[in-house]
Amino acid sequence: MKKLLTLIAAISLFSSAHAANPKNWDILPSHSKIEFFAKQGETEISGSFKKFSGLISFDAKNLVSSKIVVDIDVTSLDTSFQNAAELLSQKEWFDFAKYPKAKFTSQTIVAIPENKYRCSGTLKIKGKEVPATFDFAFEKYSSDEARALGTLIIKRTDFDIGNKDEKLAEGVKDDVLIKFNVTAIPYDLKVGI
Repeated sequence: MKKLLTLIAAISLFSSAHAANPKNWDILPSHSKIEFFAKQGETEISGSFKKFSGLISFDAKNLVSSKIVVDIDVTSLDTSFQNAAELLSQKEWFDFAKYPKAKFTSQTIVAIPENKYRCSGTLKIKGKEVPATFDFAFEKYSSDEARALGTLIIKRTDFDIGNKDEKLAEGVKDDVLIKFNVTAIPYDLKVGI
């Protein structure tokens, strides 16, 4: 009986230790996309951020300890509309000179129906920290590679991006759709590259 209790205790200790350490994944920007879509009047403006990085700690069996942190270089913004790119770099918009970085930091990740997950955290753009929640799903999840897709809608005026008056903001509407397609590999594999 004593040996059985010792064995159970050892298994419990091992399980706890294992559960406390979600696998660390490193984002591969060259195989990932972070895109944005907004409306200027009836015209869609789209673009993407070319430079970003992040470290993801994720375990579907231990979501409490899972975490997502993504850093975005907003100065790497690229859009097919040259005038829009120049406009967005200015002080009233992203203010590249003063705020070159944006950051998302998760607080909770929970499982939801249809094999999806809901991540809630804080999005920091232009010095403003605003609560943000998005759903994502895995297109691929193996021991050596993961690919996640998701969307997020933000209000540009929550971050003081552009004038609150749509007419004074070049007609750009408040809602901005962000789409991401992120590929990541285990951190220990990235270190070995």
